[in-house]
Amino acid sequence: MSRRISLLTAFLLLAAPVAHAAVALSPPTPEFGEAEPGAAGRTPAPADPLAYTVVGTPPAEQVELPELRPYRNVRTDTVKVLPDRRVPDVLWFEREGLRYGLVYRETRAPLVFLIAGTGASFDSDLNKTVARALYGAGMHVVGLPSPTHPNFIVNASGTGVPGKLDDDARDLYRAMRLILPRVRERVDVSDIYLTGYSLGAANAAWVAKLDGSEHALGFRKVLLLNPPVSLYNSTRILDAMYDRHVPADPRGAQMVADRIFTAFARVYSRQVSTNLDGDFLYRAYQELEPGPEALETLIGMSFRVSSSNLAFTSDVMSRGGYMVAPDAGLDSSSSLTGLLKHAGRQSFADYIDKLYLPYFQARDPSFTKERAIREAGLLPLEGYLRASPKAGLITTRDDIILAPGELAWLQKVFGPRATVLDTGGHCGNYERRDFVDALTRFFRG
Repeated sequence: MSRRISLLTAFLLLAAPVAHAAVALSPPTPEFGEAEPGAAGRTPAPADPLAYTVVGTPPAEQVELPELRPYRNVRTDTVKVLPDRRVPDVLWFEREGLRYGLVYRETRAPLVFLIAGTGASFDSDLNKTVARALYGAGMHVVGLPSPTHPNFIVNASGTGVPGKLDDDARDLYRAMRLILPRVRERVDVSDIYLTGYSLGAANAAWVAKLDGSEHALGFRKVLLLNPPVSLYNSTRILDAMYDRHVPADPRGAQMVADRIFTAFARVYSRQVSTNLDGDFLYRAYQELEPGPEALETLIGMSFRVSSSNLAFTSDVMSRGGYMVAPDAGLDSSSSLTGLLKHAGRQSFADYIDKLYLPYFQARDPSFTKERAIREAGLLPLEGYLRASPKAGLITTRDDIILAPGELAWLQKVFGPRATVLDTGGHCGNYERRDFVDALTRFFRG
């Protein structure tokens, strides 16, 4: 569901004071014990979907992708999508506008709008990986944050309460229409394509449907990468990974967090390089040899952190009173420790029940939870996706966010326009040859 979930993400979160306040983990297990010297090199590459989801593509399986070099083939910029919006003082760091990135070629080429997954920024690791693959296939790329990322919520969300996919599509579409003329001033664009991964794939489908009636952008091809079929089902799967392994006792949770951080720190202290990069991530996986419970904990923790950031930002922007009293008067110097502790105990389901539903029901009393569940995902777009020859799919047979029967539904709806790879978990194979070849075939075929 979310951005590429990694041990590196967990390490950085655990290292931060916010993580100690907001994240609880399972009781100590041998998976997180100190590795014996020389363990690296004996551990096979990740083969199961949980490992792929956490670690990504192992080095031995990675295809060489072009590098992104600032000011040589990459530019970042901001745009004021909602120029009259007042940004609350506590979110002062988001006042510059919606951030996006442009990866560009020197020659005429198609332009691909790329939408990030849950909670991910325009320059998240996974967004950059997909952008590198698209650039290598001969395209310009505009990277956008997820509508659930705080920068988007503050600067581009019309309601400030993301998750209603038709609203999110209108917000994305408005931003794209503002960005496109700026891009055309810098590069020569032949055609316009659209893609997204995880939640960003569902967003892409809704944006494409909207463009079919608005005709302002005219997407010629739309590719969904590892989409959820039902947001309700996928978020329940990810929330359950957290809840299964996280005790309610804060003291026990803190002990586990400290132990995990210590294990990562020991791996880090033994490496020659000081970079916290993919090589470190894979080395940590090899040495620590996390089992299924540990991997589920890390996946659930990463999703919970994304959900907490979403809920806090949305509550502040909508003045919903879910975590922050509307008259709290938070500013740049306010302590957020207590709020973040509270946020870390809230699931995505809590966000839906306590903020999302009350907000939209106040505007439309007929908006029930059943309707919200039914409309959140690809199911309402079945007719459009079946009939649209420009829409394609790449996913995996072992995607951890799909409920039973959902892969079959995707294959039935997309038919020959679906590419289903055997392994990769959720977005974990994006540097592998089979994925890059499928991506290239779709857009260049």
